[in-house]
Amino acid sequence: MTARRYFGDLKPVLQRVRLLYAAVPFFGVSTGALYPLIALDLEARGIDAAFIGLVTSAYYAGSFAGSALFGGVIRRVGFRDAFAATAALAAVATWMLPAFDSEEAWLALRFLGGFAVGAYYVVIESWINGLASKATRGRTFAMFEAIRLGATAAGPALLVIGATHQAFFLVGAAYAIAMVPAMFAATAEHKEQTVNWRDVACMFRCYPFALALMALGGVLTASFYGLGAVYADRIGFSRDQIAWFVAVVLIAPALTQFPVGAAADRFGRLTVATVCVAVAGLSAAALAMGAGIGVAMVCLLAGLVSGLSQPIYALGQGRVFDAIAKRELIAGATAGLVAYDIGAILGPAFVGRAVEAAGPSALYGIIAMILFVAALLAVLDARAPRRCCTG
Repeated sequence: MTARRYFGDLKPVLQRVRLLYAAVPFFGVSTGALYPLIALDLEARGIDAAFIGLVTSAYYAGSFAGSALFGGVIRRVGFRDAFAATAALAAVATWMLPAFDSEEAWLALRFLGGFAVGAYYVVIESWINGLASKATRGRTFAMFEAIRLGATAAGPALLVIGATHQAFFLVGAAYAIAMVPAMFAATAEHKEQTVNWRDVACMFRCYPFALALMALGGVLTASFYGLGAVYADRIGFSRDQIAWFVAVVLIAPALTQFPVGAAADRFGRLTVATVCVAVAGLSAAALAMGAGIGVAMVCLLAGLVSGLSQPIYALGQGRVFDAIAKRELIAGATAGLVAYDIGAILGPAFVGRAVEAAGPSALYGIIAMILFVAALLAVLDARAPRRCCTG
């Protein structure tokens, strides 16, 4: 496949999505900053890893609610106004965090922030997929993921400010600014979209393995985001080393998303998913058993785990979107995010208890097991008979 053929068909799509891509970094940098900022702030207050995991689970419980319930809002007001609502809500939920000391308030605010971000992902993912085509979906969505994750990786730079009012203010401001380019972006059809629970449930019946793969993506991502900084802290990293560790693991997927998406467009999503998660699983197992290895090797192995496991959500999503009709975009995005959030809700609370009981190596030991299960799911999906769920 020549470079002209491979990239030429992307030009019309990129013209339509370029302003959406411009909005994505503001959400990404805020998300990347909040994960370690909140974890380290709570750790400094003497809060144990189990509660930190619970706070992360509360965030993903909110994300579940937002992704499950917001599709109807998109249908009523359109993509642009729905995006603006999510950005404003995320900003307010962040700005209010430093104003409260109680654990209950933090749980409530993280739930609210999660609701806003979950709703945002329904908006942005269905919006982008509505502007893409089957032939370009892997690369179009991979570019979105690369931009998002690259910005997320830049977020921990705010750690130099510390867990202060200024840091939380900047994070909230970035959420708010995201609505500016989105207001001028090309829009996709929303009036004829199906958004009821029957359509979402149909996705689970027809694409169970792909959606299970996306659920495991939620377990992996949320477990690291919630406990990665705690892991680095407990194996003896300094604050600067923690920032580097988090940044490396966040930026790795930004570098791998487009090559993985490109390979998926050419060789098939599940073939690529199987290879990626198998290699990532071996790297995670090496980390779990690698007591005493240096900072550079820990970062390298963790980067491999993150870089090769993060794309499984996009690969599973592409598998679903390749099969559904245009009018089912919001239902498909909702199903994928619901699956992801189920994994993200359950993962950190369980992994947090495992880290508390067995030590920091348990984080990557569990991740290794999850990745090998993901490889099995990809194989099963490749062999499963295809069912038509469109109507």
